[in-house]
Amino acid sequence: MLWWTEGSVRLQSCASRDVTALWMDLAVAAMRLPPGVILDGAAVVYLSDGITRISFVAAQSRAASKRQRALGT
Repeated sequence: MLWWTEGSVRLQSCASRDVTALWMDLAVAAMRLPPGVILDGAAVVYLSDGITRISFVAAQSRAASKRQRALGT
């Protein structure tokens, strides 16, 4: 789930875990939406490794990782 709260965007997993830091690219993009917007859905990762596809498994892996790994640092 994604929503505006107190002037900033917050992303939350299905397990109610705050995952904003892991998905900062989505949070930054969401800042273009009008304040008060709430979105519910699932994040997926778009892969282009010879076969272009969407990978929910890659999204789960990123969401379960530590912040440094998710950001590639």
